[in-house]
Amino acid sequence: MACFLSSAVRILYALGLRAEESSGRARKPSLDVDRAQSNGKRTIPQWHPIIGWDEQTVWRRIADSGVQYGTVRSSALSHIRW
Repeated sequence: MACFLSSAVRILYALGLRAEESSGRARKPSLDVDRAQSNGKRTIPQWHPIIGWDEQTVWRRIADSGVQYGTVRSSALSHIRW
C-alpha cells in the first residue's frame, strides 16, 4: 500500500459541458487546468470533450452509439429546458 501512495497519481477531470448551454460555458476552452483542485503535487487537467457540440449532435451521437439513457430526460421533466 505504501508503494501505491508514494506513486504519482494522474487524474483527468472530464465534464460534458456544452458552450450552447450558457455564456459562461461558452468561454471555457476544451482543455484547461483545474486550478482549484491542482496543487504542488498534482496538476489536474479539466477536459470538455463536447464543448463545441450542439444539442442535436449530442442526441445523434447517443442514438448512433446505442447507449441507453435515463428516461427522466424525455418524460416527466420534458418541460424543463436542459
